[in-house]
Amino acid sequence: MKRTITVCVILILIVILSTLSLLSIYNNKNYMFSQLDKIETSIANNDFETASKQTQNLNIYWENKSKIFATYIKHNNLEKSSEHLSLLLKAISLKEKTECVLEVENIKFYIEEIYKSELPTLRNVL
Repeated sequence: MKRTITVCVILILIVILSTLSLLSIYNNKNYMFSQLDKIETSIANNDFETASKQTQNLNIYWENKSKIFATYIKHNNLEKSSEHLSLLLKAISLKEKTECVLEVENIKFYIEEIYKSELPTLRNVL
């Protein structure tokens, strides 16, 4: 009986922690998307100075979050997101509008992939 209770408690903890981690990823995805939209708007308005500041702030935020996410998310997608953030900073410094928009879309793609890969599916559970 004690083993059954222990197993049930462990399973409940796993479900709770999985749900909390998914909510954290979802909230950070939404925050990143809103910041990337602001950056994209600044780029469209040819305000590269503001876009640069926003991207630097987003880069600092992402570095902090990616360290936490690295404990339970595939590193490949985290590294690609960080890489494209660096490329976005470079494109903004060169004031290349097309390249900036491309990098913003790449970052959004990889962040969305991070979220999708963590959603519970039969493949993830087993």
